[in-house]
Amino acid sequence: MYKEEVINLLNNNMKKKGIKIAIDEKMMDVLAMDVSRIADKKITIIINELKKDFKLKIDNIQKEKIRRYLLGYPIELDFSIENYELEKNYEEISKAYSFLKEGFRRNENIMVESLISRIKKFFFDKSDTTKEYIEYIKKNQKNKNQLIIIEIDKNRNYTSDNIAEIIKLKYNSLSNFHYAILIFKNNDKLVNWEQISEISIFMEYFKKEKNFKLFEKKNKKNRINELNQFLKRNPHIEYTDTLGKTIEKFYDSVGYGFQFEDLLISNDGEIQVLIMQKVELDEKPKKCPVCLKEEVRGNSYPKLLYKSFECQNPRCSARSKIGRGKRYDFYGAKRQIMLQRNSELDKINDEIYFNLRRDVFEKKFFSIEQLILLYSWHGDSIEVINSTFNKQSYMGRKIINEEILKFENEKIIEKLSIFELFRKINENICFKKEYKVLNKFEYKNSYIYNGSSTDLLPFIDKISKVLNYSGVITSPPYYNAREYSKWDNLFCYLIDMMINAKAVSKKLKKEGIYIYNIGDVVDQDNIYIKSNMSRRRQMLGFFSIFIFKIVGYKAIGNIIWDKGEVQSKRNSTPNHISGYVKPINAYEHCIIFSKDKNRLIIPTEIKKIESVKKINSKGENILGHTAPYPLELAKLIIKFVRKNEYIIDPFLGSGSTVIAMEEEKYNSIGFELNEEYFQLSKNRIINHFDENQQLKLF
Repeated sequence: MYKEEVINLLNNNMKKKGIKIAIDEKMMDVLAMDVSRIADKKITIIINELKKDFKLKIDNIQKEKIRRYLLGYPIELDFSIENYELEKNYEEISKAYSFLKEGFRRNENIMVESLISRIKKFFFDKSDTTKEYIEYIKKNQKNKNQLIIIEIDKNRNYTSDNIAEIIKLKYNSLSNFHYAILIFKNNDKLVNWEQISEISIFMEYFKKEKNFKLFEKKNKKNRINELNQFLKRNPHIEYTDTLGKTIEKFYDSVGYGFQFEDLLISNDGEIQVLIMQKVELDEKPKKCPVCLKEEVRGNSYPKLLYKSFECQNPRCSARSKIGRGKRYDFYGAKRQIMLQRNSELDKINDEIYFNLRRDVFEKKFFSIEQLILLYSWHGDSIEVINSTFNKQSYMGRKIINEEILKFENEKIIEKLSIFELFRKINENICFKKEYKVLNKFEYKNSYIYNGSSTDLLPFIDKISKVLNYSGVITSPPYYNAREYSKWDNLFCYLIDMMINAKAVSKKLKKEGIYIYNIGDVVDQDNIYIKSNMSRRRQMLGFFSIFIFKIVGYKAIGNIIWDKGEVQSKRNSTPNHISGYVKPINAYEHCIIFSKDKNRLIIPTEIKKIESVKKINSKGENILGHTAPYPLELAKLIIKFVRKNEYIIDPFLGSGSTVIAMEEEKYNSIGFELNEEYFQLSKNRIINHFDENQQLKLF
């Protein structure tokens, strides 16, 4: 379809509708370039030049205004950009019209209606539906709070079940997709990490959804079979019918409640701030934030139970270049509208922005007010529970203060189906007297074994002179580290790690210490649904504490490895406004475990250690390993172990633990299943130390 044909088609349709507007060739070119987005890369370059030349902070709304101005819409800007023009060549315009052709081919009527809507909105009406949509949001949020903050003061001696009781009580009063924040205060730094872990897992699994059709119809049987087969194949699991029934019970519905967002930690280790987003199945249609019509279809879930919609209004001005409607979810639509509202009461100032750029923050600058600004908008209702914060309002938000001090003291958490499932699996773990060393390497009093530590550690006295050991430190393969293994879902990964933790404990002295380095990753969990919908922040740190406790360890401390400045798109938003600024994940856990249940908790420590630079200026992996950790990190175990005792690393990787121990004259044993990494470890040790020293190679 040629340009003149499109112009005539649109003008004729507008005439029939009684719309007294006529478009010309110039206006049509603007529309074609806009819908096709063919010039967006050029526009981005111009905007970046503007930011640099005028030192501007340009948010998404301003970007869109500048974009439309450059395309040729009659837009008034707050500043002059006369010297910045968009060159539109013939080839680009031709490509733009080819996109229009495809849209017309698919559905002529929809394309006509969509283009007419654009003409009316951007050339003539210049209508703004922001206020109307805000009223719609208010109606949907009526009688609900949009943020709940709970303070967990150590002096009040809350049990995990007490906190769980508060969460259950307040769940229905919180708007869907909004946030619950728990602030743990520990002035002595003696943090109960097991409690934080239990609460986090409870919040993700304490409710059950039986009406999620996508799970019930397509995934339920497959997930049950998947986990059953994984356990049947596992040589360290004694599969029983009882275990199978426990799996079926777990999968009778979808566990939900909240989804983990982040755990912020103060730079002195005294405050932990748990951020959780409420996610409850709500499949009721929601109005499009552009056209305000409820003509939608929904076939997508950006998160588990988190419904999104596609606008089906043919007159919506936000349809794509091929005629697809705007895709949105209700919380995302609220964020967009609040950005358009552009209220000063929602702006994130530099003090807050720089203090909470990372999830390790300066305690002296931290306040509840900062959290309120980050996770709510003016006009929202906020409930603050068991807190000394007693304001009635703040920056246009209504504040409700409540004390909840009486509890039923029932066992809530341990009754969760996820706890029952993992306890049952633990009961069925067994270690057969079968072990195989593929290769080994010895340097002085250090040894590297090429083989599975899960297989070998229960029988370490059979393969070495070591009868038992008193120190363990490792960084296990991450859930998304595909070079080790490909786990079907997060539970399969956790089960493997739990079996290994139990294998380690077989020969670990009662007074021994296990330091477990793990960081949270963004990935799919695939527990209920096999799709991209569940891609999110996985709280591997808390799940690790959970599985270690089940097999008999106690989490007695946590050294927070602060990696300093990190690269992340999460904190690159130009929109310094509530709902958009979120801290970057800047740390990993080094959780300290003991088999001695009576061992006292030790203070939480924040330790700044620079990450290993494995990639050179040419983009090459100079160490040959995807995630080597610093020698300084491995040396954390030293203060817990005597020099004449052995330190174990069950997942040696690139050999850092053995190298670190040799530097400090400590004995060590490393296990590495991957033959390539075994050879890498061996070569690193040889290259690290004097090559003229006596080496013994088996």
